[in-house]
Amino acid sequence: MSVTDQPGEQPRHEDYVENVRFERSGVVFATVHVVGSENDLEPWDELAGGDRRALRLAEFAQRRAANLDWIDAAFDRAESTNAVGVLLMIQAEPTDSQGFRVERERIVQQATAFGRPVLLVHGDEHVYEVEPQYAGVPTLTRLETFGATATEWLRVTVNPRSPEVFGWQPQSVPTG
Repeated sequence: MSVTDQPGEQPRHEDYVENVRFERSGVVFATVHVVGSENDLEPWDELAGGDRRALRLAEFAQRRAANLDWIDAAFDRAESTNAVGVLLMIQAEPTDSQGFRVERERIVQQATAFGRPVLLVHGDEHVYEVEPQYAGVPTLTRLETFGATATEWLRVTVNPRSPEVFGWQPQSVPTG
């Protein structure tokens, strides 16, 4: 399948090769590089020599700009192809805190305008959790995956003929 990366589509964000998009079964899938530690706003205390505040904040601002553009591009693509749904994958849970508020608001705005099923998949706290109608949006579901484990995972399915579009089932890796 064809995969589009952000630098190929938006050269001004040439450093963000981890932001990719592909389409399958009438759904637009996109990865967006939203990370933990308050989206990298927390000090880099474990570096030799301590935090590099100016560098950290510059990285945050550049990545945030790229991420917001990529979220918009995913929904623009979904609209232009009349996609049945959008699945966004990020690392960190987009809480309503300083580091994530802008990304969360953009996802909520875009999902509301899109009006079709949107599945927001993330890790971070590493517990399986489902939150339908995320942030009050009837068509937006937050799905937190298992993490730091090799024994559990989620099987996500897409059925473009189903009103829900997305389904998932926790899975266990057989032992022995």
